[in-house]
Amino acid sequence: MSSQRHLRALNRSLRARGLDTDDVAAPWVELVKDLARDLDALGIAGVSSGVLSAYRGVLRELRILGRERTPQGNTAPQGETPLSSSTPSSLDEFRSRKLGPKS
Repeated sequence: MSSQRHLRALNRSLRARGLDTDDVAAPWVELVKDLARDLDALGIAGVSSGVLSAYRGVLRELRILGRERTPQGNTAPQGETPLSSSTPSSLDEFRSRKLGPKS
């Protein structure tokens, strides 16, 4: 029986970022799960460099999707503070000081 170490870690990460139920991320999620299963079945030494490269690339795309989703869905991973549109950014504060409050 093969280990499911990579698949389990991936599932935890996807749940933490809310990507496990995100329809936009669904194709990426299915692809990365297949790649994680390959890693678990063959081990890192057993898979080609192309599979490892594809796995890292899809993880990168999912991190980007997760960052894009977090402010809108207000679902930050555990331990991170969710971004809020009501929190002024440095730029908003600067504009307010220079131009006055937004009308």
